[in-house]
Amino acid sequence: MTTAKPLPAVDFLKIPETGDPYLEALKCKNCNSIYLGARAVCSKCGARDQLAAYRLGTKGKLYAYSIVHRSFPGVEVPYISAIVDLEGGGTLKGNRSEEPEVRHARRHHHQGCRTQRSGRQFVSRVFLSTPRCLRR
Repeated sequence: MTTAKPLPAVDFLKIPETGDPYLEALKCKNCNSIYLGARAVCSKCGARDQLAAYRLGTKGKLYAYSIVHRSFPGVEVPYISAIVDLEGGGTLKGNRSEEPEVRHARRHHHQGCRTQRSGRQFVSRVFLSTPRCLRR
């Protein structure tokens, strides 16, 4: 019996045959704006046919977060919904794996991968605090 390959939770999460999963955005060659998801025109400068695939960074800084205590049935609470500004450009909303300390709200973060079971396996991104010893 073969194990089915995990599916990405979103279209812009790429799962290569070898190596770690990564997030892929579109970057405008004209104005350097970065977008997640498919589009034909840059929303900032209006350029057509200037969007190219761009691999997003795996580290960033926490911009804002909210601890969610109520959700739909079957969704485990509490969880932390976070917005992270990524190194190299791009802003991403996702979930944190642990509760942030308010006094360290702008500390460095990196993305980690976790597999969730929901009938089939899906790969999604979570934000993890970067230990001080690994920060640059």
